[in-house]
Amino acid sequence: SKSHTDDNTPYIRYFVSFIVQFQFYEQMCTAANYTSSPQTPLYLCDFYNNTNAGNLLGNMLNLGASVPWQQAMKNMTGSTQMSAGSLLRYFLPLTTWLKAANKKNCDCYGWGVPYSAATIKKYGLPTPRCPAPGGKTWPKCKTAPTKSAGSVSASLLLSLTALAALFAR
Repeated sequence: SKSHTDDNTPYIRYFVSFIVQFQFYEQMCTAANYTSSPQTPLYLCDFYNNTNAGNLLGNMLNLGASVPWQQAMKNMTGSTQMSAGSLLRYFLPLTTWLKAANKKNCDCYGWGVPYSAATIKKYGLPTPRCPAPGGKTWPKCKTAPTKSAGSVSASLLLSLTALAALFAR
């Protein structure tokens, strides 16, 4: 068991660290002169032995607790704001593949909870959504949407979409 409950350590720090680690990673890639594109996605960046990337991280770490973490983050990334943009760019190839696989397999996501067309458009939610029990098949699918292994990928896609919406600027 974890000691976090006993010593009153907030779990929010794990959430924050998960988001900002991708911001740090992307900035280190930029310092190493790596430019991501569809042909060279962000996850392929390698800044091993790159002096510029190492100095960028080292300078931030050298601050220690002498400044608030937001200032240390600004020194490294140029912003004090958390953003899911780097995380989304890192996982863009996976997201693209998930969307195509879900469409190809007629996989759906959700539990029959209806979202308005405006909400689906605003947050770019993938379709099709699973119908309520006893619902119809989807027009372009020969069978009813399944809750198969593909629906796990649909759930991951929905999670990434929701995370992006949460930190959208």
